[in-house]
Amino acid sequence: MAQSARESQPKNPFINDTLGYVFYLRKAYDLATVQFRNALAAAPHIPTIRYHLALSLKAQGADTEALRELLYSIEHTDDFPEREEAEKLLQKWRQNS
Repeated sequence: MAQSARESQPKNPFINDTLGYVFYLRKAYDLATVQFRNALAAAPHIPTIRYHLALSLKAQGADTEALRELLYSIEHTDDFPEREEAEKLLQKWRQNS
């Protein structure tokens, strides 16, 4: 359904984020990253999208870029539902590096 929605609204950041997250859950990280980047191009101010991009990048081994996106999502002034989870993830990543 997300792919059909993207076909009708290819620049909708929320649809791209949803499709990216589906790819992420299916471990298709390269496809997920593309969708998250498309979503960010249209809505760079949404921390949830940056958080999702960070997850996908980390799964691909792009640790430096993943950390940058995670930090940006946490430092953003807008609140987002995953903030607490993102902060815990940041602590975990820092402990493991």
